[in-house]
Amino acid sequence: MPPVWLVPEYDIPFQHNWTGILIERSSSTKSRLTNIYVYGSYNGLLVDQQLEYPIKNCYIQGCYNGIVSFGEIEVSNNQVTFFGMLSDGISPYEGEGIAFVSESGDGTIVFEGVDYECWNNVVDSGDRGVVAYGVASPNDPPTLRVVNTAVADCNVAFNGFDAWLGFDINYPGLYNNNYINNFPELPVDNPVYEVNDPLVIDPNDYRIFLDPNSAFVNGGWGYPEVMYSGWTTRADGIPDSNKIDIWMHHQTNRLVKGPTANLNLDDVVDELDLAELCSCWMEMVPDPMDICKLGDLNGDGKVDFIDFSIFAGQWLFNEMSIEIVDLETSQVLSPNNISGYIGIRLKDVNPLAISVSTYLDNLLRGTTIFGWNDTDYVSIDTDMFSNGWHTIRMVSCDLYGNIINHEPIKVCFNNLLYKTSGDGYFHPGEDYKLSGFYNGGGSVEATLKSSSGSVIWSDKYSGSFNTVVIPGSTFGTRKFCELTITETGGMAKSSSGVTKKDLTKKFKQSDYPGIVRMAIILPNKDVFRRRRPAIFECADSCNLRGVIWAVLYHHDVNEENLRFLYNKGSLRYIYWCGHANSHVGRDMRQGIAGVERTHTVCWQYQKSGWWDLFNNWHERGVFSYTRQTVAEGAPLPGGYDQTGLDLRTFNMYDSMNKKLVFVDGCNSAVFWDMAGSYGVFNQVDQIYIGWRIEVLVSTGLIELLLNTTEGVRLFWYRMGQGDTVFNALYYTSSQGSAGVKQALWGPNGLVDIGNYEGDDNLFCWGQGLTTKLDP
Repeated sequence: MPPVWLVPEYDIPFQHNWTGILIERSSSTKSRLTNIYVYGSYNGLLVDQQLEYPIKNCYIQGCYNGIVSFGEIEVSNNQVTFFGMLSDGISPYEGEGIAFVSESGDGTIVFEGVDYECWNNVVDSGDRGVVAYGVASPNDPPTLRVVNTAVADCNVAFNGFDAWLGFDINYPGLYNNNYINNFPELPVDNPVYEVNDPLVIDPNDYRIFLDPNSAFVNGGWGYPEVMYSGWTTRADGIPDSNKIDIWMHHQTNRLVKGPTANLNLDDVVDELDLAELCSCWMEMVPDPMDICKLGDLNGDGKVDFIDFSIFAGQWLFNEMSIEIVDLETSQVLSPNNISGYIGIRLKDVNPLAISVSTYLDNLLRGTTIFGWNDTDYVSIDTDMFSNGWHTIRMVSCDLYGNIINHEPIKVCFNNLLYKTSGDGYFHPGEDYKLSGFYNGGGSVEATLKSSSGSVIWSDKYSGSFNTVVIPGSTFGTRKFCELTITETGGMAKSSSGVTKKDLTKKFKQSDYPGIVRMAIILPNKDVFRRRRPAIFECADSCNLRGVIWAVLYHHDVNEENLRFLYNKGSLRYIYWCGHANSHVGRDMRQGIAGVERTHTVCWQYQKSGWWDLFNNWHERGVFSYTRQTVAEGAPLPGGYDQTGLDLRTFNMYDSMNKKLVFVDGCNSAVFWDMAGSYGVFNQVDQIYIGWRIEVLVSTGLIELLLNTTEGVRLFWYRMGQGDTVFNALYYTSSQGSAGVKQALWGPNGLVDIGNYEGDDNLFCWGQGLTTKLDP
């Protein structure tokens, strides 16, 4: 979009016009303010409406007030410069660069509990930089959230007025303001923008780093080993500790060329690296600058047999340390021409690592925390990024605080549609839209398929940018669909180029005012793709048996929706298909036993820190119980007793009305605690099914060799035919392949239900083997 220029007739700043652009209360909420230059007005932009779109990419210069928002509007990627008292006393009040006001312009509406969002802005040369006005009573005060915003050469940087107001300021740039004085280590006169580059310099060639004695050290939000590993704020390269420092960050510690054991930094782990290791054998290396530090592969301060074991595991290893996996087929992909939904993992992770963070083009895309996540990869949808070459970098952090920037690799995305906009939900009451760019030589055809693979709609599009629109009525009563985009006709580059998107019906509580018998819970995209045949079979079985069912997918799996479904007295059956674990904080790689507590995950919408620039949804633990309901329970690590979702607060423990609960995730039936929280107490008509092994692992080895998905599909198929749980389980051992039998029932392939000493991988708690799917 080309910029719009609003300038006065004469080159006079500040008060030539009252307001450059005014959005009144009667204006549409769909009004957009973007790519605008305003000069010479008393107010640059004055907005008295709750707009659906952020104010962004605007340049406001020579205005007494820059951007003024009455209420909750995101203000991002703007610059306000030369404002306020620089008007040479024309007004008796101080001007404001970016201001958020907690009531409407006429004062009739008070905005309580709102978040004033201020992202990636520059405010310089004026009076009050960023301003927020609170409310008169403490019922629900607003919060000013400022991230990566630089304020320079102002009278006051960040300002709060009118009593009740919260502040959440992360990574501010504060330079040469008169008050809130920016600390003496900053001899900088001009604004310095927030960047991920250690070579930021001011006009005097002074490299800017955080002073170790600054109040900004450990003054931020969140913890570096989880959210910001691999970056530092300090000139000495020491990474953040305790809480994340508030300041410009840059890469730290060391860059690994290839595997960790590649000590001489050539192309392979071989005899030359062994010689390097031997030269430091049994040396103590407390000094991080010691040449033998490279041989200390586990970072414990000495070179010993633990380091040798790591070395041996990487012998003759000369491949890239990053591995890209197709999460549906488990196939390892080449870095070239990647498309679709993939997983990225680090192959040579330190055995003492506690986390691995994945960056795509220096933007954090996700973090694997060992002992909490049961995956060793981070997943991304590649169609969200432009086609062409990108850089993937992974950073590991170990128990000793050592941070390694592993060798980055170049990857080439090649999606048929890229930079797509459109989520994974549909609803029959709304049209579904998917927009994206296409750089092929022909046209594209969009095809909507049902879960059985039958085509229910299609249309063709041409041009470099396409918006696929599917009428909501097309979906009918379906709850699962797949949208495929293929190249057709003309100069199409490749008939094999396909973009696929899984679509699931958006859950709305109002759609289910009455009876619901089955809840299908799918919190994890990667598990959904791997278990799709079994999930669809479960849905088909419900339809065959006349069982009314509802599905929660991905972010729909949140506390509000779970409570709504689980507290329905009619709900009898639950199929939870997602990540699970029997221990909290367990890490076999480090010998940490963890707390014996079964848990799964759901999602929580929370704007809580700087990483929320691209994602406000966070995984939340769903525990069989916390100390909230079982005070004598072992304390959970990570504060989960306070932040985790406690299943025993769902009133299932005492009601015992759930007849069949299948938690299809890793180690979900190692202990009985999850079954107990669902109310399964060895009642005659109740049964809980789960796994005593790790399934759905990222390597896909169990899936490929033992075929757990086919075994689960067969179970639901037989339930749809009217079998009891007992008969459906035995069917898998008599009619399934050898791989199915061993996947579900251990090496001997024989069902041994109820024998805790047996070798069954699929395990049952309770005596409800005669349970059927009944309407």
